Amino acid sequence: MIISLPSAAMVLACSAAYTDLAWGRIPNWLTIPFLFIGLWFSTAQLGLVPGLLFSLKGMGTGLACLMVPFILGGAGGGDVKLLGAMGALLGCCGVFWTFLYAALAGGIYSMAVLMAKKNYGVVLNLADDIRQLARGRNPGPYQENTGRRTIPYSLPVLAGYLAYTAAGGLV
Repeated sequence: MIISLPSAAMVLACSAAYTDLAWGRIPNWLTIPFLFIGLWFSTAQLGLVPGLLFSLKGMGTGLACLMVPFILGGAGGGDVKLLGAMGALLGCCGVFWTFLYAALAGGIYSMAVLMAKKNYGVVLNLADDIRQLARGRNPGPYQENTGRRTIPYSLPVLAGYLAYTAAGGLV
């Protein structure tokens, strides 16, 4: 049986979505082995130096994509490590497109959650803030929200990877 980098990425994304939904976290014992799998597979397929560069650039891109949201408190450490491990498997281009599709899926998912909870005021305030920013105005100060809820971002990452492959990415 031959395992490829795209199939390893699918196993990682599905496993991360499961653990994120079941436990509310993406454990290191899941992401770290896939980082090494990505390094091992890419060096076996591309050669030592090209394979290492492929995986390390992908890992760096994946980590960089979520670093600012992590620093600002909008993403968890498991999400950052998940995208880093996905980068080691997919390379920098693959993980970047996966991230872009995941960002779109995460936005749609967040809006759907807000609408399902009938929290229309938050949606309308967000729309007003976007309009204010588009006009070059400051939308105003934000209130500290101590009851903040987060979404399991592994689901948008899984959706992003599926969209990336459907759009003709790694197959």
